[in-house]
Amino acid sequence: MKKSFFSAGLLTTLLLMGCSSTPVLKSGEIEIPVHKELDLSASCFFDSVDKADKVTVKSGNLDIQKLGTYSITIAYGNEDYKLKVKIVDKERPILKWKKKRLIFKLGSNLDKVNDAIRDNAVITDNYDKKFQSFAGLKRIPESDKEVVFDVQVKDSSGNLSEKNSLLVQFTSDGKEKSGLKQEHASAEVSIDTGKAAKKDTKKKEKKKDNKKSERASESKGADKTDTETKVQQPEQSQASSSTSGNQSSDKPKDANPKPDSSQATSGNAAEKEPVYPPEEKLPVMTVDNFPSNLLGNSGRVFATYDEAYAWANEQVKLEGSPWYGYYMEIGQPFDGNYANAGDGTTPWTVDFFK
Repeated sequence: MKKSFFSAGLLTTLLLMGCSSTPVLKSGEIEIPVHKELDLSASCFFDSVDKADKVTVKSGNLDIQKLGTYSITIAYGNEDYKLKVKIVDKERPILKWKKKRLIFKLGSNLDKVNDAIRDNAVITDNYDKKFQSFAGLKRIPESDKEVVFDVQVKDSSGNLSEKNSLLVQFTSDGKEKSGLKQEHASAEVSIDTGKAAKKDTKKKEKKKDNKKSERASESKGADKTDTETKVQQPEQSQASSSTSGNQSSDKPKDANPKPDSSQATSGNAAEKEPVYPPEEKLPVMTVDNFPSNLLGNSGRVFATYDEAYAWANEQVKLEGSPWYGYYMEIGQPFDGNYANAGDGTTPWTVDFFK
């Protein structure tokens, strides 16, 4: 009997020791969205722990504003744990059109049409700020037609925006018409890596070099012709002088001389193609005119991200604050009714959540 009691007691001791064993990380790597604070709840890192428990970050170079993988060390209880934190971007970029329809006159310049289309686009993303100048239409229709131009935006993380269609009309009088025959075109916009700009610069430099070489060859040809004329002139001078009087007397004067071609074409200067409806100047969004319907639940607006972060970070840590213990989200709301929408200069606001 004594032996059986001893064995049962030993088993109970071992079970108790097992229950008090060191917690094990759920994973050696966790993901958090860019710009989001790291949740320090112990339950995010370990199983079977008190939900009210928190871990502390002892060391690491975590930057929640920049994509990448970071190594940090956290402490829980009497133990330290090393893990990797991956900052990711899984939000779609947003493409909006200032105007849903543009109208041009048939025969408009293709480059000017595409410039107007690009100026009409507003692209925003939670991480990437610069996007390439996307390819526009490849041709101008020959008859009245409406082109449905489908565009998507891809950010540096591969997130694709929803497809957004712009209606581009080409009419004989440059005014909007209904019931036009439609055709489709599409384009995809990616982030600006600088390569596109370099290619354009090289093309322009190549064109300049070609023009220079053409001018040089033309000037050489002209010099050669002048030299040949000068060599032949002494031999022909006597013949030309003897016949000049007869030619001048025999040839009747032109009663209706032809106008100078340079003067005839001077009035046909290229006119700027009209865009219909005409462009409206939009206001610039500032802290002073920030739309109330875009305010976060904090009710506050800030000129810079740093100001917003400093204030919000204090609120979640300050006992007595209505946002104590909350998580925060800092963002730049989008409104296409403002000229600086999507260019990174709009004010910031704060949302708190549990």
